Amino acid sequence: MPKTSLRANGDRIRRARERASLSQEGLANKAGVDTRTVISVEANGPTTIVTLMKLARVLGVDVETFTAQARIVWVLGSYTNRSSTDRFTKSFLRIVAGHLVHSGARLVVGESTLLYELAHFSRDAAFQLNSPGTQYPVMLFASLRCADLRHLFLSHIGGVPDLAVLVGGNIRRGRVLEEYHAATAAKVPVLALPATGGVARTVPTTAPVSPEQRARLSLVGAAADAGKLALLVSEVLRAY
Repeated sequence: MPKTSLRANGDRIRRARERASLSQEGLANKAGVDTRTVISVEANGPTTIVTLMKLARVLGVDVETFTAQARIVWVLGSYTNRSSTDRFTKSFLRIVAGHLVHSGARLVVGESTLLYELAHFSRDAAFQLNSPGTQYPVMLFASLRCADLRHLFLSHIGGVPDLAVLVGGNIRRGRVLEEYHAATAAKVPVLALPATGGVARTVPTTAPVSPEQRARLSLVGAAADAGKLALLVSEVLRAY
């Protein structure tokens, strides 16, 4: 295999190493590389695909996760059919769509009325930004409840989501809850938004958040603010 020099996403490698509870030296030993190599790669220094494959194998992730540069955000969810909560959620969607586009994140959604609307808001924001490199939303019509979710994402969009955001979710129908479990099984960190009701109010957030962020996430009902919630999602996303 040719040893062409490239630059990987060092932050993603560092986060994967920390999730595996490994030091830089520990990862280097398990991968059979020098500790200085791990330090350099995490600092976005030049490396080779061979080195990245060794690191990815130890960390149990796909090498494409390290080479994809745009952050991938998978939003899953649906309206809850509770009018006051769904009105709040729709306001949130309008705001967060703009935040995601301006952050350069790549939005991926499945199928539901809520997700169609989010994709529409995102496209509008992307058209208004009209900047080179603007990311437009991707809609997947395949089942996102499959056993090999990582393979599905890799085959359809070329990368695994860095973060999943759970919005609402009709508890009676079960689809969104199944997608949540599929995400956790695929080791995609999930940010659940209790203020949007439904499934998002009943399952834990698996994405790493600070105690202060967790307290803000817990605000529901009259205490919740759509604009502040969208800003909180942007804060969490910046860590990826």
